[in-house]
Amino acid sequence: MLSTPIAQRSIHLSPGERAEVVIDFAEISDESIQLLVGGLPILDLHIKEPSQKRQPPLPEQLATIEPFPNDPSQTIRVFELQSMGITDTINGRAFDMDRIDETVPLGETETWIIRNRGGMMMQSGGHP
Repeated sequence: MLSTPIAQRSIHLSPGERAEVVIDFAEISDESIQLLVGGLPILDLHIKEPSQKRQPPLPEQLATIEPFPNDPSQTIRVFELQSMGITDTINGRAFDMDRIDETVPLGETETWIIRNRGGMMMQSGGHP
């Protein structure tokens, strides 16, 4: 979540990620533009009548983001992700969808540190 809008020319999204975007066509002079993924077109946008008006304007404030409490006594958990496919591990244990490794008490705030050791899906970039 962002507290204020930011201008971007591109957005990198990993599988499963989502983004809400507002595209400003006010200064687009072409009749159409393409949305690209990995350099390949996936959507053609045809601009019928370019407008110089920006309506409605973007809000100055998007969301109020409350900081998490900084309690030195809270539990800190570390999760190390490595590999992918039949050899993927979390903290050195083979992934098992039917196993529960951690239980967090209701209402507790914890700090989770997730380390991406690479080799997962994105090769050197690690798991998304």
